[in-house]
Amino acid sequence: DRTGKISEERLRELLMSMGDRYTEEEVDELFKEAPIKNGLFDYQEFVNILKYGKKDQD
Repeated sequence: DRTGKISEERLRELLMSMGDRYTEEEVDELFKEAPIKNGLFDYQEFVNILKYGKKDQD
């Protein structure tokens, strides 16, 4: 829907079923620091984390 967000469940499903498939444990590790709010993974925020590091939480 071009929002830059995808549901956590759908992303988990895709990561575990397509291409170089991740294990459940690998997805859990990825999601520990992932920008997920209200069940939605924010792709743009994820790219920013990869480029600049995670923002400190005040």
